[in-house]
Amino acid sequence: MILKYQYLGLFLLTIFANILIAINMQYTAQVYHSINSPNFYNIQLFIVIIFLSFLSFLLIINSKKNPSSIIGGVLFFTVLVPFFYFLHLENNFSFENFYLHLILVLFSFYLFKIIADSKIKISFIRTINFQSIFLEYFLFSFMLFGCFLLIYSFGESMSFSFFDIYDRRIETKTEFSQNRSLNYYNSLFAGLMVPFAAIYAAARNKYIFFFLSIFSSIICFGVFGGKGVLLSPFLAFFFTKFFLLLNLNGYKFLLICITIFCIFCLIEIFLISTGYLNLYFFRRMFYVPAKLSFWYFEYFSNNQLFYMSDSIFGQFFTSNSPDYDKARTIGGNYLGNYQSHANSNIWSSAYADFGFIGIPIFSMLAGLITKFINEVYKIKQSIIIIVYSFFVGLVWAQTSLNTSLLSNGIFFGILLMLFVPKEQNLKKSEI
Repeated sequence: MILKYQYLGLFLLTIFANILIAINMQYTAQVYHSINSPNFYNIQLFIVIIFLSFLSFLLIINSKKNPSSIIGGVLFFTVLVPFFYFLHLENNFSFENFYLHLILVLFSFYLFKIIADSKIKISFIRTINFQSIFLEYFLFSFMLFGCFLLIYSFGESMSFSFFDIYDRRIETKTEFSQNRSLNYYNSLFAGLMVPFAAIYAAARNKYIFFFLSIFSSIICFGVFGGKGVLLSPFLAFFFTKFFLLLNLNGYKFLLICITIFCIFCLIEIFLISTGYLNLYFFRRMFYVPAKLSFWYFEYFSNNQLFYMSDSIFGQFFTSNSPDYDKARTIGGNYLGNYQSHANSNIWSSAYADFGFIGIPIFSMLAGLITKFINEVYKIKQSIIIIVYSFFVGLVWAQTSLNTSLLSNGIFFGILLMLFVPKEQNLKKSEI
């Protein structure tokens, strides 16, 4: 009887969370994007809320506390759920034109989940059990050396102003396109080591690494102009502490976090009459990815596919050489500026490369990578690996799978997981 009431309460929580997401999506569409969205009180939206709530409920009760539940939770709640609501808000949406996209993305998500959570063991994984002191020495030395190298290389052009960040981004992206070594170094330092140091600080109560992560993020901001890198130490640190406090599987944990976040967004909107949380965080993490998915599906349904011609893998699939990559193509056609990098998630990018067949193929590849991370976690039993998986999910929610591996540091992050010390106090039942 108690279990029945717990399930009922959990299902009501999923409905409540989806209602909050839908309200915030509608507010964002109307205020910041001038979309005259349909009336919130209608049967179509009610059906979508119940459907997504039911899927959320099933994911929560059938998942364990492991990296795949974190990565899957991020993809589900920041890509799939907002995309369903965005299509309801979009005036130009035609279900007849997009029902295959909806079905295939949903199918591919579950294909990803099945592969990531499969019981097939990967026997070739070999890890190195570093003592904590060696990993800490490596982190400390690498972070200090990274800051010194950035200051030495870009000290004269560094700027900590928020007014010229877009100019700095364009300049650094031009440099990255001409110097791949610099691009990969940025992904290793800013994309991996900065949040990883903060995660380690929170998990092991080594606060010097938190301050070192903040200092490094400030240096990266001064050089590259990325706002996200400024936020990443705080997000990584408090996400780790909150995760340790609640001790839940990824889907349930993220549902609670998103519910609390959406409540604060609506309190600010309706009681304080401002919308900074919605504008700077909800809009960027939920609404914009959904809008980009719509643009990708719409554009590449009517134009030539890329076949990865904007990457080093393109030579295996096509001889075409486009003037702009996928992100700039979408930026030019929908934002009127080919310098805008309108990156989208792994499914939209896969569709832009290979059409419908690309979505399940890249889902399987993502599932295999996540399965590998799960197996490393079973060996290491470290909370650090689970929390870093949150950043893997965020990257996949905002860029293509192949780009994420090197340009966003996922490959380096997986290598670093192999050196994380084992945890001795984690119960086997939690794995």
